[in-house]
Amino acid sequence: MNKHGSFGIFMILVITGIVQSCPSVYPVFFRRPGSQVEIKLTTTIDTNSLRTYQISNGDTLYVSITFFRGIIADETEVNCPKANCELSGNVDNGNFLITLLDLQAAAAGTFQLREINNNVVISCSSLFILGPPTPPTVLSNKDPSVGASVIVTCRSASTTTPSNHGLRLSFNWTIFGQTNPADPRYAYSASRHQLTISNVRKTDSFIVMKCSATEDVIDGYTSENGPNSSMINVTSPFTVTEGFMTTDIACTSDCWPRCINKWYNDTTNVIITKTGTMSLGKPQRSQTGNYTCVAENIDAEYNKRTNPPEVHVDSKNASSDDKVAILKCIAKGVPDHYTYNNWEQRWIGSNLVRNWPSKGLPSLILEDLTYEHSGVYTCSASNGVPRFPNRINNTESSAYIFIKDVPVVLSPTLSKEEILVVLSKLGDTIYVNITVFSNVGGFEASVERTYGSFHPNTISSVISEKKVMLPVFGTLIEEDGYSVDIVIITENEQDFSYYTVRIKNDFKQTTLLIDVRAEGPPTIPTQFTVSKITQNAIETSWFAEFNGGFRQTFVIQISIDEHHWSNASIRIEDIDTLSKIYRHTINNLDHSTKYFLRLYAFNELGTSGFTSALQATTIDTQGMLNINQSITQSID
Repeated sequence: MNKHGSFGIFMILVITGIVQSCPSVYPVFFRRPGSQVEIKLTTTIDTNSLRTYQISNGDTLYVSITFFRGIIADETEVNCPKANCELSGNVDNGNFLITLLDLQAAAAGTFQLREINNNVVISCSSLFILGPPTPPTVLSNKDPSVGASVIVTCRSASTTTPSNHGLRLSFNWTIFGQTNPADPRYAYSASRHQLTISNVRKTDSFIVMKCSATEDVIDGYTSENGPNSSMINVTSPFTVTEGFMTTDIACTSDCWPRCINKWYNDTTNVIITKTGTMSLGKPQRSQTGNYTCVAENIDAEYNKRTNPPEVHVDSKNASSDDKVAILKCIAKGVPDHYTYNNWEQRWIGSNLVRNWPSKGLPSLILEDLTYEHSGVYTCSASNGVPRFPNRINNTESSAYIFIKDVPVVLSPTLSKEEILVVLSKLGDTIYVNITVFSNVGGFEASVERTYGSFHPNTISSVISEKKVMLPVFGTLIEEDGYSVDIVIITENEQDFSYYTVRIKNDFKQTTLLIDVRAEGPPTIPTQFTVSKITQNAIETSWFAEFNGGFRQTFVIQISIDEHHWSNASIRIEDIDTLSKIYRHTINNLDHSTKYFLRLYAFNELGTSGFTSALQATTIDTQGMLNINQSITQSID
């Protein structure tokens, strides 16, 4: 207990040698202006001499505290004099926790905890202040002609500070009120900053489109809408001048079921041909003018005014605290009745993860939400009208949904009580590796002993990035994860204790226990019970407890006077199962006899104590006869 009256064990970053810059891995925070953030920087206080520890961000000094042989030299220094800044944590033990309130852009940067005497940077944490991307501008690479293609580019820039944040911008297009419409002529780049429109039509001159940019970070801003943009100068008319030889000029169009293509002389408003191919031969002065090709759909099926559906997915992000998330497949077409197919879920950068059996329903209800429910969801609908030009009946649309979740422990395998049992001998060093996935960015990890006094140097923890195999509804997907390496030194008997590991991301905290036990004899089995009695047998069950670090053997003893005991049955511990429940039947017993039963376990290091004795009387012959008669009568 320190002089402030509190216990605490903190995470110690293991650093070797003299470091003049930040460690390779350290926490990073992204926050909006006006919000707040907790920045935790820790060190092991040098108790042998005079040491000064400072926390700064660039040229701004936030904290400066001097220790003499591990004791704070001036208690009035223990504060954060800057406005909107609070210092807390167990400063005596080198646990500095700065809370920054009402964040502004000036607070952005990398916070460093430095030991001034040796000019060593011990711990770092970077804070980025999010800003809205600049209003996008929309540009095209050329003025296309009918039938050609054109690339439209959306440009925006990040205003998040500092500028070395590494965030990417993702883009969305709104065309005629629809977001990222699925049109066979539209192709989007990976980040959707470019839209390629193929087989340009004359009517594309009137397209009104907008784009928006969003930074790919939790709570990132979306840009203000830029100015409207329209495809202009789509060229199809041409002018014929006397005196030049021409070839046949063909006019084609995309339509279904079938069209006729008419050539007009715009000057005289006369139809030249309805075949789609115009041949002028050697033009004469009387043929001078503008000529335009017009496509007309004359098929009876088109005149029914039927349209395949336009489909989009309505969804919202959620968290594992929410009970459900609902996705809606919204279709609009003629006729206005639809057949819906199964929803498909894909993980970003991966193949199909799961088909959700919601056929016939336009809504998908997700329950018991976890990180596994994140991904791209695709729905499809049909109203029986095929879509030109491939004549596919189903129209698809997709949306991304993100489910915030707590850090997930992938390994090692824990018990249902979230406990990991490890064994040690006195003086040993225990190494525990925990693999973690967090879909809300990075996290902080801390380790503390649950009971007893402690010495800070007996516990340390290091976080590093690694690739992990993440289970998503039965499919293993390679993802970015983390490795938490914990070191526990058993210097005395008090080190054989429970250690609480807290893994906290920006959403929530996961807690697990490490139970460090000394190797030795097994623990007494529990819940020893008689579950069934017959004429010549007694069936028992029990729970296996800690095996002392070695495979244990269970022994059931029986007695008829509770003084003289004999071994009735031996059962060796199963090592290929996680079940702790054991069942065993003692056979070849005398009928109508009272027996006492008890249980113990042993391993190569010793024997456990006995369970409490149980009493059971086998059924007599007449009682068994009555049971059989009762069974026979019930069958009849």
